Amino acid sequence: MILNMEKVVYIEKPTGHPMNFNSWAFHSSVITVDFMKKFAFVNLLRAEDQRIVIKECYVKLGALFGSNRAFKSRKGSLSFPDGTDLLPKTEWPNPRISPKLENRIRSRLVGRLAELNVTHEEFLLLSVLLFCNPAISNLSDNGFLLGIYQNMYGAALLQYCLYKYQHNGPARYADLLGFYSVIGKHYDDVIQYYVLLQVLQSTVEVKKIVQDGIEAAYKN
Repeated sequence: MILNMEKVVYIEKPTGHPMNFNSWAFHSSVITVDFMKKFAFVNLLRAEDQRIVIKECYVKLGALFGSNRAFKSRKGSLSFPDGTDLLPKTEWPNPRISPKLENRIRSRLVGRLAELNVTHEEFLLLSVLLFCNPAISNLSDNGFLLGIYQNMYGAALLQYCLYKYQHNGPARYADLLGFYSVIGKHYDDVIQYYVLLQVLQSTVEVKKIVQDGIEAAYKN
């Protein structure tokens, strides 16, 4: 797969091509970016603003996609479609990362989706609202477009909640928006995990497209 800001070109893998953590992580990142680029408002942004939004959000969005896939499959933790672990296999010259941190990364988002029993419609609206965020740092004045679409999709989510849950709609809407704080905690855990990989000198290799998304969080 070849990624640029204009188009994603998919090249079919040979039959029987083995998938490992790196290939799944790369594939997941590209598919997530491609999803974001399909929305008209993203393409209305200036090229540099597009890069900022995508770099800031695609790790979180990819985690949301993976969590929803696990939730719909009645699984309790994140993994890639063939069951490959979400976290890379590592060889440690020093003590391992805490299993508690690893388990939070694998399970926190899936567990919250299950608690909320998020519908397909709610999931789609939550997905697009995740990157309709005019508060992202370093956007140009052109970034005001994100606020317009944030209001539009936010209103659509509220109307859905009012229609489906009636007098409980406002409470449901608040619960769904609260899911973003859970995504934020997940993201913080992911950053901590990859920082520890470097500090503890793991031999794991991570594709650059994944590194870019991780590094965006602690370089800004």
